[in-house]
Amino acid sequence: MESKIIKTNNHVSCEFFRRVDDSTDLGKFFNIIFDKLNIVRMIYCPQSYESLRIEGEEPGNVKTALADVFYDLCLGELYLHGVIKNLNRWQELINEYNVGFVSSWKYYAISKRTDAINEYGGDESDYNEDGSVRPAGDDDLISYSIIKYLVPDDRRDIFVTTRTGDLFRFAELITASGKFDVTDAIRKCFKVKIPSYRSENGEMIENTFADELIYRIEKEDSAVLIANTLMTVCNEIRRMINEVKRLDKKSDNKEFFSRLPYRIRDIFDLKVEPCNFFE
Repeated sequence: MESKIIKTNNHVSCEFFRRVDDSTDLGKFFNIIFDKLNIVRMIYCPQSYESLRIEGEEPGNVKTALADVFYDLCLGELYLHGVIKNLNRWQELINEYNVGFVSSWKYYAISKRTDAINEYGGDESDYNEDGSVRPAGDDDLISYSIIKYLVPDDRRDIFVTTRTGDLFRFAELITASGKFDVTDAIRKCFKVKIPSYRSENGEMIENTFADELIYRIEKEDSAVLIANTLMTVCNEIRRMINEVKRLDKKSDNKEFFSRLPYRIRDIFDLKVEPCNFFE
């Protein structure tokens, strides 16, 4: 799930996002985000220690703002890939629980405990004197419940631990990308006039100042919509994770797990109403 590494003339570059290999609307949406942020990543991707040094400062003093932005871009990439991977994993686990184990938490946990002991071995307390696996009480089975498989206690799990606010700076970069225009940057840098064109009835027509202004407004509005949609998706995922965590681990929770696959499907289909995190 790491960045795409490109070898060029005996050095490597991590300037570009690794695209999501997923055909759902959510996967396509994430790739749109990567496309929008690729130029931002190219700007902030470190090429040497020199690019981070502050003139006149000690070698250890670096431009932390540049490093922070690149770090946010990398974590955002890991999260989006993690969302696709884990939502698919959730679908498989829930289908197995609902169909294969008839939504019985104890049946599921007993089976998973037995599988784990048979594959990895267990403690002495897990076996009877004849070597057979000892039946476990409810408290011991909790660690093998469907809830523990959906939301493992792992601080390194970016899917489970990411909160909506954690993505705020990543989403801000999306909105900022809507205000950045390569042609405009070249105009300002080199002080040259570069015309832009649009197609009308098969002819290329040079844009007026008003045409470019309308395009820029539409581009900025599009970037804001994308950022708001991303934050809304993250918010819905966070809500589902919190709801799973609050479930009674010694209960079948049949109604909840019968509805959850449809909620996951809605996220894959981007059936979410974007909230206004950004104006």
